[in-house]
Amino acid sequence: SEEGRRGSTGGCIWLHGTPPQQFARAPLASDGCVVMANPDLKQLLRKVQIGATPVVTARSLQWISQPQAEKEAQSIAGAINGWKDSRAAG
Repeated sequence: SEEGRRGSTGGCIWLHGTPPQQFARAPLASDGCVVMANPDLKQLLRKVQIGATPVVTARSLQWISQPQAEKEAQSIAGAINGWKDSRAAG
């Protein structure tokens, strides 16, 4: 798995806070998880829905405009629908 290649010991990557007596964890002490300071995590949790909000971890992101995002979403949906139609047709 990607986590194994990165040296993670867990089955997946988690997003979590720190023990109450710590503000942050030492670098590379998270076993592959994304660790946030508890105040930051509390603020984030007010804005996301657990189990439904995707979390992207990347070295960098290339932001695109809303119209471009909609165009790309339509293209992806078209490809998925084409795959579904082909599969249904046998």
